[in-house]
Amino acid sequence: MLLSTQTMALDGAGRHCGTLPQDVRPIALAEALAAAYNDNPQLLAARQELRKSLAQKVGALSGFLPSANFSMQAEHYVSQRPAGTPVTVGSTVVGGQSSSYTSYPSLGLNWNLYAGGRDAAGYTGAQAGIRASAKEVERQTGATLMAVLGAYADLLKAQGAADQQQGTLETLRAIRERSEQRLRQGRDSLITTQQATLNLLQGEQEYHSACKSLSDKSAALAQAIGLRPGRASLLEATGSLPDAIDTSVDPTGFEALTEQDPAVRSAFEKIEVARNKVEQARAAFKPTIALVARYDALGQSPGSFTDAFNATGKTGYRVGLVLQQSLGPFTTEYANVESSQAELLKAQAAYDEALTAADARLRSAWNARRQTSLALESAKRLVLSAKQLVALVRQTYEQGRANLDAVDQALMTLSKQNDLLWQRSIENQMMALQLNLAVDSNAFVEQVVKLFADPAETPKNISSTGIQH
Repeated sequence: MLLSTQTMALDGAGRHCGTLPQDVRPIALAEALAAAYNDNPQLLAARQELRKSLAQKVGALSGFLPSANFSMQAEHYVSQRPAGTPVTVGSTVVGGQSSSYTSYPSLGLNWNLYAGGRDAAGYTGAQAGIRASAKEVERQTGATLMAVLGAYADLLKAQGAADQQQGTLETLRAIRERSEQRLRQGRDSLITTQQATLNLLQGEQEYHSACKSLSDKSAALAQAIGLRPGRASLLEATGSLPDAIDTSVDPTGFEALTEQDPAVRSAFEKIEVARNKVEQARAAFKPTIALVARYDALGQSPGSFTDAFNATGKTGYRVGLVLQQSLGPFTTEYANVESSQAELLKAQAAYDEALTAADARLRSAWNARRQTSLALESAKRLVLSAKQLVALVRQTYEQGRANLDAVDQALMTLSKQNDLLWQRSIENQMMALQLNLAVDSNAFVEQVVKLFADPAETPKNISSTGIQH
């Protein structure tokens, strides 16, 4: 069930504010939410960060896997002193060999069995990075959808205000015309006519202010969506706000709810990322152990490369363990440890800040929801009182004890109170949705996604990250 809205046709506030109907683009709430969900730049950037984290996890696995390589070397050696004494310089034999063609294939394997804990810390940190990015996408998704809902609600209120001011302006114009007519007939004073003119001018100012607000709210909605309206100068909200999930929140449970906030969870996982970076930096001081294996073959012939290749046969293999311990200097390693520890302290401070901000959001939403509910009830009583006033003035008008101006004044009061009730209804609905977001971000996203997802693409198949499973 949706909250009923005071939607306006194209000949409503848009045209009255000097905008032609063809320059007004109607936009339904589902369209606005879908566009933001799929194309909002900040949300797209957050999703790409998640994809980057997933790729980094795959990269972190390489430290646990053996690396193999194959080489094939073909060489033609021409000796100028074949009868000379063989001399070895470094690992190269110089002289004392006959000219020959050589084929040398080799297969090698290297497996790091222990890297000081660097690989394990890197993989654990990559997993924490994925969790942090996923929660950040959830946070950004909820914030984006809420921003669109808020901007859409503001535009609905601006449209209602412009429509109400248009009606008030027409009524004030009719009151002034009747006053001028009575003045010409000698049945009214110049003071009354001037007051009617002043009221009309004030009404025009309020109407122009409402039109400016309408334009501003239209631009704000386009920005929240990430939309370029094209030639249209105004967006026109034609939809209605969804019902909020029934949420009863006990203030004693605020602490537990705050700890589940996606921004807090993301900050918590970033602490784990930073802690593992410290472990990676410290691993540079520790020894490494690697398994090394190599299998060699050799073919040699004075005839040609083909003969050498055909003569290739195994020559042997080598298997060994390599233990390596750096003895210094450790200036770079020490700097890396200090830098990573500073990053860890920053991550812990960011977590504390996220906790405080989440608690403030939850308490603000909870208190605002209570206040808007009270304000809505008050607005309902004002509308009821205004209706009673209209009935009373009409009765006195029928009895000849009041003129038509009094009836119009009462109707304007009722119109303003109806618009105030409309505004309070939207505000109360928005605060209920804001409380939903603060209490359970994932449930809020799923509820909103239902408004624009395809029937075959249910919220179970669409995660808050925007990645289909």
